[in-house]
Amino acid sequence: MHDLLAAKEIINEIIENANKNNLKKVSKVVIELGQKKYAHGGHEHMEKINPENLEFNLNLLAKNTIAEKAKFVIKKPARFALRSKAGGSDKPDILVKEIEGE
Repeated sequence: MHDLLAAKEIINEIIENANKNNLKKVSKVVIELGQKKYAHGGHEHMEKINPENLEFNLNLLAKNTIAEKAKFVIKKPARFALRSKAGGSDKPDILVKEIEGE
């Protein structure tokens, strides 16, 4: 389930960035994968995202979008870490590093 939520966030980011850059289609996306922080019932926990499940969900959610034929390259860094963002909250270590298209 978490892999699907992460994939949805990634696809939204891809489409948003592709539109900003006037891309008609996305051919390749490089993603750096780490852990994601989730909250359920007032409790937070870390979840490792499975690369194979993420890729499956990305391909599923990319259908009928400008990223439908994109190749998803998922890189898993040697170390998982959380990065801080403004306001002191945590940002998950899942980053869209590169988007290619025309």
